[in-house]
Amino acid sequence: MSMIDNPHALSQYLEFLGDEGTEFIVEIIDTFLADAPNNFQLLDTSIAIADYPTFRRAAHTLKTGCATVGAVEFSNQFLVLEQAGATNDLTTIGGLLEQSKLEYQKLKTELEQQKTHL
Repeated sequence: MSMIDNPHALSQYLEFLGDEGTEFIVEIIDTFLADAPNNFQLLDTSIAIADYPTFRRAAHTLKTGCATVGAVEFSNQFLVLEQAGATNDLTTIGGLLEQSKLEYQKLKTELEQQKTHL
């Protein structure tokens, strides 16, 4: 099962931007892939010290990034994490953060493959 459940999220840029759309899509993917590890690190660090605002912001950033690249269902996992940070209750997330790290690796692979087919 593909992590990218809305392939139109990125392909729409080809329709809007024509030839420049490919370059823009690559830039979106590269930015997301560069930023995601930092945000996962922020999640880990902030959960360890109960820094709820930082946890919420990092989850929000990952949520938005996932939706932008077309991983809408995966984005919803970060919504749950974001809400947990907003309520200052990280006890409700269980293993969701660790699961998200594993699933991110699948998404990363799919996005890297997608770039080679542009």
